[in-house]
Amino acid sequence: MAHRRMEGRTEERVSHYYHEVVGRLRVKHPVLKGDQIRCEEVQDFLARHLGVETVSANPVTGSVIVHYDPKVAHAEGIKALLAARGCFCPERAVTAGQHFDTSAERLGQLLGQALLNACLERVFGSSALSLITALL
Repeated sequence: MAHRRMEGRTEERVSHYYHEVVGRLRVKHPVLKGDQIRCEEVQDFLARHLGVETVSANPVTGSVIVHYDPKVAHAEGIKALLAARGCFCPERAVTAGQHFDTSAERLGQLLGQALLNACLERVFGSSALSLITALL
């Protein structure tokens, strides 16, 4: 999984992701990112399955969007097909809601830190850094 450094800590980027609504599934997996040939193979593979109406794989984002007839196919079956091809990892994939919750929590932490820093700066002026250093 891709990582980036933020303020002295390593943070994972979302690279295993899925979102589904009836008739539409989007899956993101790092093995697809930057691999045009594999994306085309996945498109062709899924397009041959009963109930699959359209498939679009994007090597820039590493994602596959599948539109399907819910009377004939279902998201769990399509995810199983993708997993069998090494393009979906259910153990590592997060849903849109999980991704949003994590992002919202991270944003809340950053905003809280910024607000605290602003308040300390306002109250203590230039001595805020000295106070924080002394507390640590």
